[in-house]
Amino acid sequence: MLFTFRYCFSFFLLALLVFKADPSGAQPSLLNKRITVSCSEMPVSSILQQLGKESGIRFSYDPVVVSAARRTTLRAVNQPLGDVLKALFNDSGILYHEIGNQLVIYRNTREETVPSAEPARAVLAEKNAINTAQFTAKVLPFPEHDTVFFTRRDTLIVSRTDTLIKKDTLILHDTIIHRDTVFVEKTNKAQKTFRNTDPRFDRNSMKNQKFKRNNGFYGGISYEQFLGTAGYKASSAQSGSLSDLMKGSVSATAMNYSVGLSAGYDYLRLGIRSGLSYTRLGEAFQYSFIQQEGGFYKKDTVEKYYTLSGSDTSWYFVTDSSWVNSNSKKYTYKNPNSYRYVEIPFMLKFRVFQGDNAEIYGIGGIIAGMYFGGKALIILEDADHTVTWTSSLQMNPVVISWQAGAGTAINFSNRLGVFAELLYRKQLSNQYRNYAVQKKFELLNIKTGIFVRF
Repeated sequence: MLFTFRYCFSFFLLALLVFKADPSGAQPSLLNKRITVSCSEMPVSSILQQLGKESGIRFSYDPVVVSAARRTTLRAVNQPLGDVLKALFNDSGILYHEIGNQLVIYRNTREETVPSAEPARAVLAEKNAINTAQFTAKVLPFPEHDTVFFTRRDTLIVSRTDTLIKKDTLILHDTIIHRDTVFVEKTNKAQKTFRNTDPRFDRNSMKNQKFKRNNGFYGGISYEQFLGTAGYKASSAQSGSLSDLMKGSVSATAMNYSVGLSAGYDYLRLGIRSGLSYTRLGEAFQYSFIQQEGGFYKKDTVEKYYTLSGSDTSWYFVTDSSWVNSNSKKYTYKNPNSYRYVEIPFMLKFRVFQGDNAEIYGIGGIIAGMYFGGKALIILEDADHTVTWTSSLQMNPVVISWQAGAGTAINFSNRLGVFAELLYRKQLSNQYRNYAVQKKFELLNIKTGIFVRF
């Protein structure tokens, strides 16, 4: 009986020594599998994948430790897997740990100590049945502080003879960074002005942006094209024929235009506008007349008769005389008459429609035109109705006109915009002075321009 007890105790001791042996000293059974492989200039990671296909073994490793991107050539015919891996890595520091059908490849950085299995089992129990845990790219802490990557989802079955965690202390460091962005709205002290109570003057409001887009001071440039001609009227009954001659001597042309600068102010529906412009008015003048020079009277016998008185006969003759021109000349005059003015308009504007970017309005007022020169022909009041050039003494220095029409404006931005207007204007005062005929221009004009708000 004593002999039997001693025999069993010795057998138990021998088995314990075998199970507690250093895994680096004993050759795992997976490393004994014989492999046949041939790889030429392939990355180490690809070679390990090929070895896994040939052997049916799953490899877990740190790509940095095994230099997974390194290219090498490996050829083996029916050789143990351990010898093949030794030839592949050629590094004595590379060790292998077998977990089921998986081979963990790691590096031994210091002397390994084997702790008791009890702390490992306690930690495993706290992790809630780790015997069926699944890992994907997990990190296992080894005493050598190596990082081991499990590239596949494996089921690890932990037996009492396996030691997965060789260190009692498990430390997990998590860094949590939380950032909050806080916006602080600053409130300015109210100023004692009417703008604080009027929403149109809140600089940060959309309503104020629209208000400034359509209101306030503006300035711009414009061009007007006039269509039409002047009207003539006799000042007296004696000058009726002269008025007809002047009316028949001119025709409408496209030589009437105006260019200038404009400035104004808009507020809600009302607005005012003024400016300074150069205006050219005129027409095509064409007139002809015939003037006689020299001549004589021609005497003709119209009738003759006689009478008898006794034996005497008396003859009587009836004569007539007419003027015969010896020389006549025809005079023809052609000239593009022009009259130049500097004009200052005074206009009122009323908005019929106003949107965010466009408006339609009516506009009207008076225009003061100051004459400063021109070149034109005029028919004189003499018997032959000859022609002469006008002078400043025959022209009114200031001509007043009225103008009215409608227009539209389009805003491209808060500042820039364009406008177009259709207008009618008529001179209130006579263009001539000290002349028997009154002349006033009546014109339909199209005005376009561009403006900038300030």
